[in-house]
Amino acid sequence: MTRLLLPEAFGLIALIGTLHTALTLFSDLGIQRSVVREIDGEDSYFLRAAWTVQIIRGAVISAIVVVVGIALFWVGPLANPETVYAAPELPGLVILSAPVMLMQGLTSTNLWVATRHLKQARILVVNVGGQIVAMIAMIAFAQINPSVWALLAGMLVGNLVKLLLSHVLFEGPRMQLVFDREIADRLWVFGKWVLGSSALTFLANNANKLFLAALLDKETFGFFIIAMLWIQAGVTILKHLGDRIGFSAFSEVLRDRPGQIRRVFRKFIRLADGLATVGFLICFFGGPTIIAFLYAPHYQPAGTFMPILSLLILAQRFNIVAMLALSLGNSRAMALASGARTVAICTLVPIGYHYFDVEGALLATIVARLSGAPILMYSVKDTLKHDIREEMIWLVGILTVIVCYNYFG
Repeated sequence: MTRLLLPEAFGLIALIGTLHTALTLFSDLGIQRSVVREIDGEDSYFLRAAWTVQIIRGAVISAIVVVVGIALFWVGPLANPETVYAAPELPGLVILSAPVMLMQGLTSTNLWVATRHLKQARILVVNVGGQIVAMIAMIAFAQINPSVWALLAGMLVGNLVKLLLSHVLFEGPRMQLVFDREIADRLWVFGKWVLGSSALTFLANNANKLFLAALLDKETFGFFIIAMLWIQAGVTILKHLGDRIGFSAFSEVLRDRPGQIRRVFRKFIRLADGLATVGFLICFFGGPTIIAFLYAPHYQPAGTFMPILSLLILAQRFNIVAMLALSLGNSRAMALASGARTVAICTLVPIGYHYFDVEGALLATIVARLSGAPILMYSVKDTLKHDIREEMIWLVGILTVIVCYNYFG
C-alpha cells in the first residue's frame, strides 16, 4: 500500500483509528472480560444479555463518531493547515467510518466464550481472515482511487468479515436481543473500574499521537505512523498473549486450582520476556534496514523512528502483570495504574519535547508507559510473593536502557 499511497494517507487513517479507540475505551464495560471471568459467563441467557448491552454501546459510539465528523467541518479550518487535523477529507472519513463501531457492537459474544476456553485457532482465523480481506479490498480500491479512501474501504470490509465470521465459526447460542437489569448491573459493578482504566489507558497510550499530530507536518506524521505500525505488531503480540490467553488462563486457574497461579504466571511472563526481547532487538537494530528494504525511497525517514520506539515493546511485558491483577478481580489497580500513566504522559511529553524535541517526547512516552508498573506490582505482591523481585529488576533494567539511549543513542 505504501507504493500506491502517500505517507499522509496513513496519518489520516491512524487518526480515525485513534478516535475509534478513544470512544471504545471511554465506554469499555469489560463485557469480554466478564464473559471470560464470570462463573456463568457461557450461559446462553447471560451471553445474549451481554450481546444486547454490547449492541447498545456500539450504536451510541457510532452516533458519536458521526457527530464528531460533522463538528470537524467547522473545527478543521481552524487547525494548522500543515497538520492532518486540517485535511479536507478528514470529516467525511470520520463520518463514513461510523459503521465500524456498530459492526463491532454486533460481534457475537460466542467469540469471548472461545477466549474463555483458550480456543485461539478460530479466533486467529477471524482476525487474520479479516485482515487479509481488508488488504485485498484496500489494494483493489486503490487501483481505482489511490487515496486514503482505499484504506477506509479496507477498514469497513475487514470489520464486516470479522462480524460475519464471529456468528458462523463459533459454537454457542444464536444471538438474540435480551435485556436483563440484573446482568447489566453485574457488568457495571465489574466494568466501572475497567471503564475508568480503559479511558485512562487510551490517554496514556495515544496522547503522544494526538500531541505529535498537532506538531508535525502531515508527511512526517505519516512516517511516524509507518514506524509505529511495525512497533505495534510486536506490542500487539504481547497484548494478545496477556489479554486473550494469559487472562483466560489465570482466571481458569484461580477458579479451579488457585495454588498453581504462581507457576502459571511465571510461564507466561517468561514467554513474554523472551518475545519482548526479540522484538526489541529486531526493531532497534534492524528497523531502519526493514524500512529501506520494504518501502519506496521516499518512506525512508520512517526508519529513524524505529530504534527509539522499539522500547515500547519491552514496556509491554508488564501487561501480563496487569492481566494477573484483573483476573484477581482487582480492576481498581488497573484504573490506578492507567491514571498514573496518563498523568505521567501529559506531564512528561511536553517537557521532553521542550528540551529534546521529538526524540524527547518519544522517550517521555516510554517512561510514562512504565509509570503504572509499580502499582500493578504492588497489587499482586501477595500472590507472587518473592517472585515480585524479578518484576522490579525488569523495571529498573528498562529504565536503564532508556537513560543509556538518551545519553549515548
